[in-house]
Amino acid sequence: MSASAAAVCPIGKVCFYQDSQERGSMSVQDRLTSGPYYSIHDFRNSHYHNNASLNDSISSVVNSSSRCLNLFADPDFRSSRSYRIIMAPGSRMDMDDTMKGVSDNDAMSSAYTYNVDSDGKCDQKVGSQTFFPFVL
Repeated sequence: MSASAAAVCPIGKVCFYQDSQERGSMSVQDRLTSGPYYSIHDFRNSHYHNNASLNDSISSVVNSSSRCLNLFADPDFRSSRSYRIIMAPGSRMDMDDTMKGVSDNDAMSSAYTYNVDSDGKCDQKVGSQTFFPFVL
């Protein structure tokens, strides 16, 4: 693989990249696709292949798993941004794409995955709110 070629996310995994368009150092996070918890409470303890921390440094994401992925701006599945990012199985996203006028580049700090709903979607009800996935 050349220095400019992107590392390919393995099928069934969730991968984070330091740069947009799935470039730069990659991190394959098995904790998001295998139990018992399917989660990472704090990205400060997770790293790319170059040993840099994932925390507040993710620029692109590939969800090649069969699970729905939730990303949060703060540790412990909280978000000071008043929203979270939900990615459907098989989706990819550059974090510098803006949602609600705010870039999410270098801003994520925790994540978890869950099985698709009975209707095959990633919408998730929390209290009276339903959250829908962001799919490219």
